[in-house]
Amino acid sequence: MDTARVERCIFKPMVQESFDRRIEWCDIFKGIIILLVVTGHCTSFFNQWIYQFHMAAFFFISGYTSRWENKFDYLVKRFYQLVLPYYTINLIGVISFWALNKMNLLHMISTIEFPDRIQDAIRMLFKNERVFCDWLGAMWFLPVLFLANVFLVCIVGALKRKWVVLIVSVLTYLCFMSTGLAGGFFFIKLAGMAQLFMVYGYLLKEGGGLDLRTIRTSIAIVLSIVISVIWIILRINGFSNTVDWPSSKFNGWSDIFLPLLGIFLSINISLLLSRIDLLKKTFILLGNNSMGIMCFHFIGFKFAYIILILLGRMSWDEFHLLTPPYFDMGWECVLIVTIAVVISIVLWEKITEIKWIKILFGKDKRVVSVILQLNFMKNMEKTLSFLLNTVKESLNNFSLFIKINIKKWQILLTILIIGILLFVTKIVPFYKPIEISFPYYRNMISFGEGWLPQSQTEEYRWICMNSVFNVFLINQDYLSVDGYIPEGVENVSCFKIKVNDVEVYSENVQSNFLINVQKLNIKDYIHEYMLNMIEIEIDGKKHPSESDADQRELSALINHILLE
Repeated sequence: MDTARVERCIFKPMVQESFDRRIEWCDIFKGIIILLVVTGHCTSFFNQWIYQFHMAAFFFISGYTSRWENKFDYLVKRFYQLVLPYYTINLIGVISFWALNKMNLLHMISTIEFPDRIQDAIRMLFKNERVFCDWLGAMWFLPVLFLANVFLVCIVGALKRKWVVLIVSVLTYLCFMSTGLAGGFFFIKLAGMAQLFMVYGYLLKEGGGLDLRTIRTSIAIVLSIVISVIWIILRINGFSNTVDWPSSKFNGWSDIFLPLLGIFLSINISLLLSRIDLLKKTFILLGNNSMGIMCFHFIGFKFAYIILILLGRMSWDEFHLLTPPYFDMGWECVLIVTIAVVISIVLWEKITEIKWIKILFGKDKRVVSVILQLNFMKNMEKTLSFLLNTVKESLNNFSLFIKINIKKWQILLTILIIGILLFVTKIVPFYKPIEISFPYYRNMISFGEGWLPQSQTEEYRWICMNSVFNVFLINQDYLSVDGYIPEGVENVSCFKIKVNDVEVYSENVQSNFLINVQKLNIKDYIHEYMLNMIEIEIDGKKHPSESDADQRELSALINHILLE
């Protein structure tokens, strides 16, 4: 069968439609993903699937729909649409929470501990250190998306060939994934990783002029089934990574391609829904209001809580919770998600009808045109264009030098040598026993929540109740942990160890107790060649007295961990 016949079999005749117009399946795609985001925050029932790809999917579709004639104008527009509303909405939230805290009402509706001075909260907001309004907890996505757009424009603008763009994007992802950037630089780290999925989307749109809207229904159904089967098989065999972007919980190189399964499954489902009028309109509405839902769905949860409290399914003591108690996937969860989405859409649409709010929330298109006419913006554009062209010219000259002076076999040999060095320095150490003693300077493991800050001179590290660390394992089958539960830890009765959420060890303990777990067999619970999560759990806590020099709450100290 020739190529033309194959294309007629798989695709409908091409409909010429400019990318300047909205693409229905893209809005439906965003509607599906934002619904998954709200569902993931409501119940953990589907999170082993949702958290593999949902945020990567948003970055992907943003890259697919990105278009610009002038790179500078595009970035100014994205800054106005993403960064300005991020700070505006969060500033309103911080001021509201400060007022509620002053009236001694905040503890009734939130779990956040607000600082005594509002200027501290505002300072930390603008330094990108912390947002003291948990009802707006999902908004970290907005500045990260803007910075990822900057990465996209720079990479695509500086490089010509698509395969070079992809390689540079992957290397950028891996570099930022391995960094320990935190605080005000944390958004940059996430953006350095998010740009890869934006590049995926951009290259799919630019790679050969394929219009996904022309895929036939039967082919979309078959592709959805095939992707689902592959996904299920991979999960059964342990290849399923849960990713949590705001907590910086990643799993290594496998996160580069595993999210693509969920993304392409969502694309096929979006194409199918675009051919069913009623569902199409519903998901387009969700997609068009995805930013409002992202910002306000936690507020919608509170309205749902009131209904569930009146129905006797929740208590007023639970009203302050950010996310609801575990309801499995019953009608309560469906009710919460539905009310949260409806409230978010109504709130977003009504608020943005107010003229000055519309401007500050990045919804007035005329503002960008006015900004671009300012003289200092024109000068800035000229400067950035000069810098980008200089970088581009340097890369072109280097590429020409490579073509003239270096033979292909030399390039291949260099790549081989670099690959061997990377394998020896990055992979081989994981074949040996992994020893963790403090102070710990290596980057073979990443410490998560529960590990308290320690001085670089102390030969131990304090932990508090649930303490997690992540480590890449290959052939390590045994775990040893040494530590100490100090005197004064209240209500302590049990010490547990979990590997990938499975309890593998439990011991009755009390305060003033020596922890000594030796060669615990964890072979059946680890995922080889993948990142593994190990959790140390203690059910007691030491509350410091006013006279204690160390005012932290703690449960135990750990001075040695060995994986062999």
